[in-house]
Amino acid sequence: MSIYYTYCMIKINASQELCLHVRISWESGKGQPLRPVCAFSRLPANSLQMLLDALYDQLASRGNLRRIAEVLHEPDASIGIEKLVRIFVGFWSSDPIVIRRLRGMAALDAEMAPGLRARDARRQHIARELLGRMASFRGRKGKLEELNLAADVLSMLTSFETYDTLSRAGHSEKEITETVIRLARSAIGLG
Repeated sequence: MSIYYTYCMIKINASQELCLHVRISWESGKGQPLRPVCAFSRLPANSLQMLLDALYDQLASRGNLRRIAEVLHEPDASIGIEKLVRIFVGFWSSDPIVIRRLRGMAALDAEMAPGLRARDARRQHIARELLGRMASFRGRKGKLEELNLAADVLSMLTSFETYDTLSRAGHSEKEITETVIRLARSAIGLG
């Protein structure tokens, strides 16, 4: 069984475009599990990470992820949490099929996984920064573990997996957003 996807004209930077075709086929050898095999045309050697970074950046741009600066500049952590949830639900809903497939391929392909893990770690870092501004976590001994746990929970709640589970269960973007905001507030003691 083979599955083919084609992406054309992915911008590498503002002044250069790279025309390419990506073919991903699922193959297996004797007794081997299915494995994605990527074939690229018109790409220099060792450019898979460059291609993936460009694709991730394109998805982030299309999904309006640049708004994340609003979260980092929000003085009220409670409002910041709401903005964080709205931004990520909006991002995940911008192209869930492509995001789902990329994440699935990264789970199977060791070359793809590091870039996706690094981007997920950014969400974790943002959650930690946001929660670190809350009075309940500032300047108190023993609170570092609580802060880390709360950041892990907030990162999990704003993950694609959470969004995708709720979306596939038939919930609207608005319902998902409201539910995740409510859960996030409750998990960190604001609700």
